[in-house]
Amino acid sequence: MPSLYIPSDKVLEKVNSLVQGFWLVIDDEGIPVLLMKFEASILTSLIAGCKIEMVVRNPKLENRGSTLYLYDKEKDPLWITWQKFGKEDKVYIGFDEVIIRLLQTEKLRVAYYNHHNEPVFTTVIDKKNTFNSFKEWVIDIYSSNELLEKVADGYYAPETKDKGFTINIENKDSSSEEKMTIFNPLKGIEWNGELNESGYNFNNYLKDGKHGYNQEISIKGNLINYFTANEELYYSPKKIDGTELIDFLIHYKKATILIESKFILSEKQTKLNQAFSKAVTQLNEAEKIVRTDLTKIENDNDIIEKLTDNEVIIRLCLFNDSKTVNNEKLKNVIGKFEKTELPIFISCTTFFQLLGDIKIKNEEFYKYNTIQNLIFLYNEFLDDNECDIVVTKEYLMKFGEKTV
Repeated sequence: MPSLYIPSDKVLEKVNSLVQGFWLVIDDEGIPVLLMKFEASILTSLIAGCKIEMVVRNPKLENRGSTLYLYDKEKDPLWITWQKFGKEDKVYIGFDEVIIRLLQTEKLRVAYYNHHNEPVFTTVIDKKNTFNSFKEWVIDIYSSNELLEKVADGYYAPETKDKGFTINIENKDSSSEEKMTIFNPLKGIEWNGELNESGYNFNNYLKDGKHGYNQEISIKGNLINYFTANEELYYSPKKIDGTELIDFLIHYKKATILIESKFILSEKQTKLNQAFSKAVTQLNEAEKIVRTDLTKIENDNDIIEKLTDNEVIIRLCLFNDSKTVNNEKLKNVIGKFEKTELPIFISCTTFFQLLGDIKIKNEEFYKYNTIQNLIFLYNEFLDDNECDIVVTKEYLMKFGEKTV
C-alpha cells in the first residue's frame, strides 16, 4: 500500500505558495524530507530516477542558501535556488539546521507535488553521510582569501568547490511503484474537456498517449492561480462541430492568449516536427476563427460575447521541459510557415515562472503586465531580422521590463 508524507499546515502552506521549487524539513522520525513541486514532465523524470544534486552555498556568497539541480537532461539540468529553510544551525553559522541534518543522514524522504498542490508520490532514498567532508570544506572556505563574485539570479554554474558543497542524492526509478489515488481539489469547477475526474493517480499518466493529459492537468492547475476559470480562462473550448478549438484560451480586457500544449517523449526529429507543426497549425486556425468567424465556436460560458471585444491575440506553444527545443531542432518547422505564423515557443516551467514573477512584482496589474510582456517578447522577435524563431526555455529577466 503506497503512503504519502503529510507535512504540517505551516509547511504545506509554504509548498502551496511555490510556483515551483523545493522545501526541506525534518519529519517526526528525524528523517530529512525534500518536498518538490514541479510540472508534469519534471515529475515524470524525477520519479523515473533522474540524477539529483544539492549544492550548499558558501555563506560568503549567500547566507543559508542552496541550489537544487535536477538532471532531467544531463547537459542542461533544471536548477532552483532557495534560502533559509527554518532555523539557522547553532554551531555551523550560515547554514540551516535541516541542511546539517541532511549532510549527516543516510536516508532521505522525498515527497513530490504537482501544480494542484496534490501529493503525487512519497519515497525514501539513500544518500551518503558526507558530514565529515563538509566539515573539512567549511574549514577550507573560511581560511580561503579568494575573492568570490555574487550573482543576482542565483545561477552559479559551473559549480566549484569555492562556490558550494555538493550533496549527491541517490535517486531511484519509482515508475513502477504503486501510487495513491488522490482527489482533485478542482472537481467542483465545471470544465469543458476530459480533465474533470475526481481522482488522480500519477501512474495513469505514465502510459503511452497519456503524458500529454498530465501536462494539461499541470498547466490548468497553474493557470487557475492567475485567471478565473470559465470567465477569463477556458479549458479546451469547442467548435460547433464538436472538435477542439485550442487547449487553453485566456481572455482579459481586449486581449486573447491562445495556448497549445505539446508533450513530446520521442527523440526522433520527425516526431518533434509533426508535434510542433500540428501545434502551429492549430494555433493559426484558432486565431483565424477568433478574428473572423466567432459563430464557429460553441458559446459555453458566454465565451463569444467576450471574444467579440478583442484587439490582440497572442499564440503560445507550451512544451515539456525535458525536451530540447532550439532553432536547429525546429528548422523544418520554420521552413513550413511564415515568420508571422510562428507562435512563442515556451517551456511550461518558464511560463509558470513568468506568471509568478509578474504577479509578485505587481499584484494589482499582473494580468495586464503578463499580456504586455508577451507582446513585447513577440514584437522583439518580429523586428529581429536575424531571429528565425522565438524559443524561451530559460527564464529571462527581460520579462520584468514591461510593467505598469
